[in-house]
Amino acid sequence: MTHVIFDLCIRDGACVEVCPVECIIPGMPEEEWPWYYIDPETCIDCGACVPECPTDAILPEEDLPEEYAYTTELNAMYFEEGPGYAALGMVWPESACSRVPALPMPEAPKWVTFSPRERKWLDDSVQSRLVRFETSPLRLQGLFCPLTLS
Repeated sequence: MTHVIFDLCIRDGACVEVCPVECIIPGMPEEEWPWYYIDPETCIDCGACVPECPTDAILPEEDLPEEYAYTTELNAMYFEEGPGYAALGMVWPESACSRVPALPMPEAPKWVTFSPRERKWLDDSVQSRLVRFETSPLRLQGLFCPLTLS
């Protein structure tokens, strides 16, 4: 469950200061959205905002009086259909996303070229570190696990 702000809100803002997940924001424009709203998707139901409200306008959803039940939907509607976090400039409008330039692709690595002399040195040093088996797999098998093949 979430907490709900209802009609008694006087836009004091003390609740915003104590919210650990910053899910309480003021309604904007104030004429259309007259109080603060709690995002029901973000609220962690900690209750830190309840004692901070000077008018007791914040209650857990299950404790909300029947006459204020409509405010549960109103709080959710502010974030789903209303301005939500965009009212504070916390979300980029979609039109701004199209103006963000694409990041340049990193350059491909440049391949190192070796002279014939350097290549021979590399080949010789690599070959000296390789162990060669110049015997058949059957003979190797016999070395590790003696078998008599008839």
